Amino acid sequence: MSTSPNNRETTPLLRARGWQARMSKSFILPLVVALVIVVSIYVSLRPSSKIAQSLPPITQLPTNSLDRSLPPFSLAKHKIPPKLIDRRRFPQAIPTNSFWSNLLVGDSHGLNVGSGEITLSPFTVRNLPQRLEISYGDTRRVVTNVSIFEVFHMDVGITGFRNVMEPGNKSIASESTRHATSREIVAFDALSVTVRYGFDVMESVITDTAPFIPPFQCMNVSLSRGAPYLTVRYHEVVPVLEFNGTIVRLNGQEIKDPLKPTQWTGRKFVIQALVYGATNGLAVPQKWILYFENARTLSLVSLNKISESTPYNQDGSLTTPTQARLIDSSLYSGVLRVTVVADDVMEPVLDQYAHIYPKSAKIDISAQEEKGFVGFSWDTDSFQPISIMKKGVNASSDLLMMANPHQVMTFSEMHITSNVFEVLDIKTGYRTLKSNMTAVVGRTWVLEENMTDIGFGMHQDIHLDFIPLHKDAIRESLYNDSKYVPKAEDPYFFGKEVNRQAKLVLIANALNESSVRDAILDQLQVWMTTWLTGSNSDPFVYDSVWGGICSQNGLDGIFWMTDFGNGWYNDHHFHYGYFLNTLAIILKFRPSYFKLHEAAIFSLVRDIANPEQEDPYFPFARHFSWFDGHSFASGMYTLDGGKSQESVSEAINAYYGVYLLGLALNMTSLTVMGQVLLSMEARAAEVYWQMPSWSTIYEPVYAANKMSGQIACTKVQYSTWFGPKPEHMHLINMIPFTPASTLFLKRRYIAEEYQVLLDQALRRPNYSVEELWKGYATLALALLDPSAAWDQLQQIQTFDDGNSRTNSLYWIAVQNH
Repeated sequence: MSTSPNNRETTPLLRARGWQARMSKSFILPLVVALVIVVSIYVSLRPSSKIAQSLPPITQLPTNSLDRSLPPFSLAKHKIPPKLIDRRRFPQAIPTNSFWSNLLVGDSHGLNVGSGEITLSPFTVRNLPQRLEISYGDTRRVVTNVSIFEVFHMDVGITGFRNVMEPGNKSIASESTRHATSREIVAFDALSVTVRYGFDVMESVITDTAPFIPPFQCMNVSLSRGAPYLTVRYHEVVPVLEFNGTIVRLNGQEIKDPLKPTQWTGRKFVIQALVYGATNGLAVPQKWILYFENARTLSLVSLNKISESTPYNQDGSLTTPTQARLIDSSLYSGVLRVTVVADDVMEPVLDQYAHIYPKSAKIDISAQEEKGFVGFSWDTDSFQPISIMKKGVNASSDLLMMANPHQVMTFSEMHITSNVFEVLDIKTGYRTLKSNMTAVVGRTWVLEENMTDIGFGMHQDIHLDFIPLHKDAIRESLYNDSKYVPKAEDPYFFGKEVNRQAKLVLIANALNESSVRDAILDQLQVWMTTWLTGSNSDPFVYDSVWGGICSQNGLDGIFWMTDFGNGWYNDHHFHYGYFLNTLAIILKFRPSYFKLHEAAIFSLVRDIANPEQEDPYFPFARHFSWFDGHSFASGMYTLDGGKSQESVSEAINAYYGVYLLGLALNMTSLTVMGQVLLSMEARAAEVYWQMPSWSTIYEPVYAANKMSGQIACTKVQYSTWFGPKPEHMHLINMIPFTPASTLFLKRRYIAEEYQVLLDQALRRPNYSVEELWKGYATLALALLDPSAAWDQLQQIQTFDDGNSRTNSLYWIAVQNH
């Protein structure tokens, strides 16, 4: 990207202290020093941003680059409003696909509101009405040749009592008036959410007219991505920790008689327990640590209830038996941090950083020439460090978090060497579905991605090198395919069909077939205009309840998966990605079309890739999970395994469309937003979906498939929603084939993957692969052997609605160049 020397600016950065400084001075806050990094183009550049500048300063771009007005579509109201959130306090659009959005909905029966699994990494939690349940899933990691699944089982529950429980009283009846009476989301951002449990005698009811009165007795649970601790702030509540397992030692003392009343006093409590494994009952050892801001006296109370977990009561509500409790002796106002020790080497490290905890987080997106930067910045709070640390271990004044493999791969070396943050060289023992986690110290992380300049790509400036035979065949096919008319009425299939034709515009232009190009452009404008103006049979509407563009049928459908769940915010990036790619191609050749439909076009962008964190009508980057490094397609419903996505390639296509639209409009901020999302999603495809021989993310028995079908928060599967055949798993994660495909479909990987596709599908003796899938398989083969792919394509007569013979011939032909 080019920059202007006349519009340069710098902002300060809070610099994290180096490791040596941290070790030598225990309680001194980090030095604030000036660095120079990148000027943001982005999401939100503010003076408070902790992503500062350590490169030559570049042009600062506006933070409100997209129109923030009400979308131009008819207004509608979703039938199911978000739960556990007071819209008077949060009137803005709600993040429908966020890691924490299970808090906002019930299960498929309308029960268990807010109790769906939320993966934080390394923990997964459930927010039940009276307690937070924590599961360390790696304890119950089940690996087969077709899936890897971390089974949720409560290891520790965090709750409280309204008042002190009389010694020896184990009565359930006496507890009924002590537990939490309400739950409510009180804060959220892209990397965290805070849930308040209220303990007032009268349950608070959220209404449009009742004044908001926060509960006096409460516990605020902070759920932060990547935090190795769960953080709870109590206010005038008796802390209670519940265990569905057997406590065998506490602070080194063996528990010989769990029915004998025993007390411990201190700020750090080490609990060794036996918990349930996935298949072997109550036999798996775990070590948990509790860190309190102030000294507490805890009593161990055994409920003598050793039994397997029963996940549901008869009424369908979630429940987990409690076998033992640690109950405080008095009301408490202060912080509790809870962690599991996955490897004993981590205990002194966890001690060292336990007193610094994240309160909220912020995402910054920036660029410098061909580099894109994503910054994570945490606001923190602290309490007095634990005084019982091992000799020689000092408290730190900085934040300890855990990173996934893709983050470690992209950490900005420049910022590490400048002590902005530090990657610790230590085996943490923490493992999630995305493999082993790495310890990182610092309130600010900076990830660095190489941004593509592929543009409209393979259709430019190469037609003169075509083999004449190829050129003639492509031209003949172009004339035939140009007559195709989209038939679908729903946004997904229509999007695929219209984008099929839009690709022909680029091919016709490369072949100097201007009359064919212009005729197709005429058709594209007519087809797109019906959708942009709401004159089609299944028009777009703006849902003012959650904040988003939905199809009318999707919003009104009796079945939640009408229009592939569009009305439930499922797959929006897949659907609208095809629209944006098509619009970018139209605007590349006919820029005047933009002024006719500017608001509608920007509304589609804002729905799936909104760069604005303060937009009142759409959430920030709806589908993209910044901590996971990729999107989740699943919308406002709960799934076992948490948020999920198959077809990572269609997510890549969506952000490719955002990038192309930015190019067509000469809008740098939109271009960069598309480039950054595109680069990150493509990297995730290579790291988490693809499983070449050099990958160590998944176990070999599963990785032998070479391609994962679906990836959820706690489950990966060699399957798809629409079919169990191997060609489905492989090719749904490659389509559509575009210039952006070269960002993640590398020849070295395809050389291994295509052999599995051959063995499991294309050479399958019992039933043959459908032609539409054969067509896509041939495009994959073209990356290895274009001549063989060209010959194979001559035998294929039927193509998928998102593909065409012309596009296929062109894709194969350009692989020779």
